Amino acid sequence: MAKIKGVCKNYDECDLAAGKEVQEAEKTAFVCTECGKPLYPVKESPGPDGPGWKKRAIVAAVTIMASGGVYFGLFHEKEHKSTDGNGGDTTAIDSAAIIKNKEVSDTAEVKVDSLETKTAGLKESVNKEESVMKEKKNDDPQSKGMLDLGYAVYEGDKSAGKPHGNGSMEFKSRHLIPGAKADCVASPGEKVIGAFRNGEVNFATWYRNDGNQVVVKHK
Repeated sequence: MAKIKGVCKNYDECDLAAGKEVQEAEKTAFVCTECGKPLYPVKESPGPDGPGWKKRAIVAAVTIMASGGVYFGLFHEKEHKSTDGNGGDTTAIDSAAIIKNKEVSDTAEVKVDSLETKTAGLKESVNKEESVMKEKKNDDPQSKGMLDLGYAVYEGDKSAGKPHGNGSMEFKSRHLIPGAKADCVASPGEKVIGAFRNGEVNFATWYRNDGNQVVVKHK
């Protein structure tokens, strides 16, 4: 009687089961030769001479040939298109397109750099203009207000914290009229009214306590 193959699954007590060894036994006595437990049949992988091997070999060969044919067809088509096609050289066209794209990209980069340069220049120009306007504002002779000079109180046009323009200066203590000659010393209560420049008298009238009026000029 033909024997069949099987394995024992008595893993805890049987070494053959633990080693997963395949055993051969009669169908009527299909048990493990070591522990006597029933064997479980196993399917054998068909060898090169087993049933259906020719069919499998043919299928494999056809698959390989088909794959090679597809690859060859694609390669041939790609090569054909790159060398001709209505008399045109597509490889040359692709190269020209690449060069053109690079030129466009370079032109775009140049435009971006130029725009950034113009923007930076415009920003610098605006900053300079703001700085000039700020200086002009600080030097504006038409800004009016009152200044406490300590020895006198000035009221009128001013610039940078100094009398600058038309105004009047009333003295609180005996002091030299700023910018005038050494003998032009005003007393408390006396006034100098006229034009001032950079904190000093330019051309004004000195109203003295004795009622006299004296023209004062810059020394």
